[in-house]
Amino acid sequence: MSTIGLGARRAIVGAGRLGTALVGTLGGWDGPFGRGFTGDGYDVVILAVPDSEIRSAAALIRPGPLVGHRDETGTGPPGGIRPDG
Repeated sequence: MSTIGLGARRAIVGAGRLGTALVGTLGGWDGPFGRGFTGDGYDVVILAVPDSEIRSAAALIRPGPLVGHRDETGTGPPGGIRPDG
């Protein structure tokens, strides 16, 4: 299992309300990035996209970064971030 260090490059995908709010409140996260983002150069990518867009957004992320999705309803697991595999 790999670990993500303090110097990890972190990105948020989704330029809507949630993605914009996350970038504005979480320090050290880049974005929000829109459609077509591949995750190149990033260690962690959070998809803050509608549930209907998860599959297409995740398919664009190249192998490498840890990818998670923020449940749009806010009813996901504690912390609201779940790894998608």
